Amino acid sequence: MKNNDRTSFVDRENQRRGITEVAHQECYIKERGVNASPHSVIFEQGNGTKDSLKYVQLTGERYLPDDEIILLFFSQATVTLSGKQLHTLFDDLAHQVVSSVKVLQSNIPANDVHPDVALVTDIQVDYHDAAIEKRTSEVKQSDFKQKSKSGNFFTK
Repeated sequence: MKNNDRTSFVDRENQRRGITEVAHQECYIKERGVNASPHSVIFEQGNGTKDSLKYVQLTGERYLPDDEIILLFFSQATVTLSGKQLHTLFDDLAHQVVSSVKVLQSNIPANDVHPDVALVTDIQVDYHDAAIEKRTSEVKQSDFKQKSKSGNFFTK
């Protein structure tokens, strides 16, 4: 498998990990072999924001095929995945073999891919603890980014 612009996100991640088989999912990584039971799953939203949630805190999941939505209920957050053809992704999440899910970055029409290939178009992570969201907003609005770019934040 060679690395080029047409290599999928999943295949690039598998290459990085030394897995040479071609994956068939563009929007998520399913672990195989020794790593078949990841401890957490990373959700990468369209804007690049990433959230990592532990499977041990997953209390339930629901697939709404008519609405093309997967709901994942973690003890500290609810994750909503929207898209097309999400049945395979739901099954893999329920079996806890998915290590990351990413919003599709291309405009592939659903009818141009195999019916078992999930196309995730939106990811929302809503934390139950308002303090987490508040702290995230504070950091985004602060000058922390500027301080971290200009050297050691802790010595300034």
